[in-house]
Amino acid sequence: MELYQLKYLLAIAEHKSYGEAARFIRVSQPSLSIQVRRLEEELRCRLFNRTSKGVTLTPSGERVLQSTRRILSEIGDLRLDLESKNLTSSPSIRLGVQPMLASTILPEVMKSIIKKTDRPRISVIERSNALLPELLQKKEVHACLMTQPSGNLTPFKVDSWGSYGYALYGKNLKSFPTKGVRLESIIQQPLLLFRDPLELESILHTLAKKQNIFLSIPFSCEHALTLLEMATTGLGYAILPDLLLKKSKEVKLQSVPLLSPSLRGEIIMVQRKEEEEHPLLIKMKNGFQKE
Repeated sequence: MELYQLKYLLAIAEHKSYGEAARFIRVSQPSLSIQVRRLEEELRCRLFNRTSKGVTLTPSGERVLQSTRRILSEIGDLRLDLESKNLTSSPSIRLGVQPMLASTILPEVMKSIIKKTDRPRISVIERSNALLPELLQKKEVHACLMTQPSGNLTPFKVDSWGSYGYALYGKNLKSFPTKGVRLESIIQQPLLLFRDPLELESILHTLAKKQNIFLSIPFSCEHALTLLEMATTGLGYAILPDLLLKKSKEVKLQSVPLLSPSLRGEIIMVQRKEEEEHPLLIKMKNGFQKE
């Protein structure tokens, strides 16, 4: 029996679907099915019932799931304890990171850590804001670097690392003032929307309704880099955090600041309340503030 087989079982039980579980843990569905079948053969029992309505656990599966949760939780506790007390061969940390921050903030922060730490080991799991707290609850990571979500983070310890503004990105912005624009002045343009915690779509619809204007949003998604690439097609103007200014130049996009005061995002580091702050996290924060 392998640990990854137990993780597969847990994913299927939680998602109630082989396909959804495979996408979540990033393996092919056939590979997932094979490993579950091998686990069933080893345990000599059937774990799941597959019906037209989805996947359910058999009584045997329910019993195995109970043990699986306990085993994975204890292993998670053991790893976190060893790593937080520096009892491993080199300083290590496991982070859940929002994809936009993984491609913009994290590389610069890592540079400062590598200079000051002997052979650090950083393992990163990229997830959307909505899914990152789940990684903490399951003790799969020490902490999560994310933007302020709309959900409740009361069960966790939240440390603010700073804030960011927004900008308008496009192939040709010569008609816009270089000092910046307000949302009200671009509401008639085709806009590419970044679905983030600030709920931009709701803000834009409110503005459009006040001006009695049809709001054109030809494309929207929750991944900032995907939206940036879509802006290079000329499909519309992208409203994105100003953290992407450097990336936008790499793909030959122009940008102007958005001057709306309400468009401010916050970068936060989230941990479980019972956890002591990991030494590498302290170095990461110091490196970020210097940047």
